[in-house]
Amino acid sequence: MTAVMGATIESSLLSAAGIKQIQSRANRLTALQFRDNLKYRFEGRAKGLKFARRSNKYNEDKRKRVGHDKPLLVTGEMRRNVLTRARVTATSKQGRMISTTGVVGFRSSEWRLKVRTELEQVTASEEKEAVKLQQKTLTTLAAQPKFQKKKSRRY
Repeated sequence: MTAVMGATIESSLLSAAGIKQIQSRANRLTALQFRDNLKYRFEGRAKGLKFARRSNKYNEDKRKRVGHDKPLLVTGEMRRNVLTRARVTATSKQGRMISTTGVVGFRSSEWRLKVRTELEQVTASEEKEAVKLQQKTLTTLAAQPKFQKKKSRRY
């Protein structure tokens, strides 16, 4: 925009607070996406998941007892706990998906740790989707005026 006897230059820049808000929202969306992908942990080796190897005897006994040998799933109680109680927190630095295993019935803290590790694993395809979502969210929100500060100078 120019004036008659001089020039007025306007610029839109992202404010520091705006950048933090954008990063926080992008991290939250990414963590929510990871929470939505938890359901795949109970379906077997789909989507490139790597589970600790169970012995053939264990898998055979499980098939006889419950009719399947899907990992992390027997009665469905833990799946229900995990899918309904997983929480998401996000800051401008990181987003977290906090899963719960529903501690009842686990033999030891070592076993709970193994289960949590299998639940919270991130596959390469999930990582690629998360990066795409982050980039899309950052560019979309950076274009919104509420995150920008306006500067006008008259010369």
